[in-house]
Amino acid sequence: MIIQEQGDHLILIRQTDHAVLSGYFARECGNESFARPEPIESFQLAATEHDNGWNEWELQPRIDPVTFCRTALCPCPRMSTSISTNGESSA
Repeated sequence: MIIQEQGDHLILIRQTDHAVLSGYFARECGNESFARPEPIESFQLAATEHDNGWNEWELQPRIDPVTFCRTALCPCPRMSTSISTNGESSA
């Protein structure tokens, strides 16, 4: 699950929905700047199905109310990531 804070609210995006969206993007890959991945069918399938193992967990997600991490995974510290002007991320 992808979790984003927006003010006092949380936006929750299921991994499986993210994967389906990735599949839509995969269908549009390739243009005059870079070649379309080949074999395209395998690329699209991999993009669409890459998170299908999360479906069962996402039917009853468990989120730690302090860290907002998935409780099914090992504890993780809360992180803040920003993008610098040179494109490198810093945590």
